[in-house]
Amino acid sequence: MNEEDDQGINEKEIKDSKLIEIDRVLEVSGAICRIIIKNTIGTGFFMRLEKSNKSFYCLITCEHVIKEEMIDSKNEIEVYYDNQKSKLKFPLNKDERFIRSYRYINIDATVIEILQKDNVDDKFFLLPNLDYINGYEQFEGQDIYIPQFPGEKNLSFSLGKIKLINIYTNEFSHLASTRPGSSGSPIFLAGSSLVLGIHKKSKIKKEENYGNFLGPVFNSLKNCNILVDNETTKIEFDNIRGYGRIIINKDDGQNYIGEFNKEFKLN
Repeated sequence: MNEEDDQGINEKEIKDSKLIEIDRVLEVSGAICRIIIKNTIGTGFFMRLEKSNKSFYCLITCEHVIKEEMIDSKNEIEVYYDNQKSKLKFPLNKDERFIRSYRYINIDATVIEILQKDNVDDKFFLLPNLDYINGYEQFEGQDIYIPQFPGEKNLSFSLGKIKLINIYTNEFSHLASTRPGSSGSPIFLAGSSLVLGIHKKSKIKKEENYGNFLGPVFNSLKNCNILVDNETTKIEFDNIRGYGRIIINKDDGQNYIGEFNKEFKLN
């Protein structure tokens, strides 16, 4: 991470993009979350994805909103959704919930499992835009909108366009306005209610904002942390890097660890 990136976690209002307060105008509005943790305020959103061939309900926000060190210390998070009419509050506990940061693949995102006991209605969970399988280049220049909770606390949205795409980092610049508190907002193509990406920040001396495509995150959850054989064998597969490993816990206390590729051939 260069110096510009270190100093550039802020937000930028774009000249031709206005922030407009909304109530329930957008179909997706109830899924947008205002997040408070420690001294940090950000935006997030509920999603229903596939994990190990099962429905997986989660909250997604930026990794710089919910940092890995916050998770390790089990800080409490407050999540306001349904236009702030409903609230969740729980500790960030990896022993209870699936929680993963995607900084290791250079995507500014954290995924947190939402449990059945949280009582979040299915209608509040968004679905992913899977058109990325045809390549990201097709999205360049397309109109987008970003619902968000900027500093004034009211749900707002802005319109803009995807500007430039870096297919190697899953990053793109965009021309939709944001303000402090907007990091972690979902990004949608105009006219769509399917999540394409996540807004993360602006950069110093750049008259644009930046986001990440979430395709690699969606993919990585399809086959991971599968427990079989009464939890004595653990199979982990990383769809992004195309390899996995098998961990077998033997009766004598010794562990066997083997790696395999996507064709399931042991290395």
